[in-house]
Amino acid sequence: MLLNVLWIVVGVVLVLWGADRLTEGAVAVAERLRVPQIVIGLTIVALGTSMPELCVSVVSALKGTPDLAVGNVVGSNIFNALLIVGVAALVAPMTILRSTVFKDVPCALVASVVLLMMCQNDWVITRLDGAILFVFFLDNLVLITGIDLRNFSSTYRTLHKL
Repeated sequence: MLLNVLWIVVGVVLVLWGADRLTEGAVAVAERLRVPQIVIGLTIVALGTSMPELCVSVVSALKGTPDLAVGNVVGSNIFNALLIVGVAALVAPMTILRSTVFKDVPCALVASVVLLMMCQNDWVITRLDGAILFVFFLDNLVLITGIDLRNFSSTYRTLHKL
């Protein structure tokens, strides 16, 4: 029991240290690429902060504890939307971009509704459902970053030069 508590404390300390490094790195990338910080937040930072959730959910699914996998994602979304935004706003009021309110928040709501609909199909999220969710994720990533897939090779060359 004591060893488990120690591992939790060590994990929290490493997460805090990693969050600081992630924030500094994300701001530097945003400035270097001359892209809005919201884009970096919705991509690099979101991906970085979601990696522990991905690992927990995959390991949970492999170990036959899918409730932990789904609960991890749902709980994290509730935690992020209510506690994290709430505490951050208590510390310093936040101005939200119009595009966030009318584009990004609806995408999050649609993702939640799609997941809810999939869960109600015999209460099983199948591999096909997983593939559909992954395609929605890629679509959202293209929407957020503004990558023009018709002209992807020139976009890649431009980013590669940076």
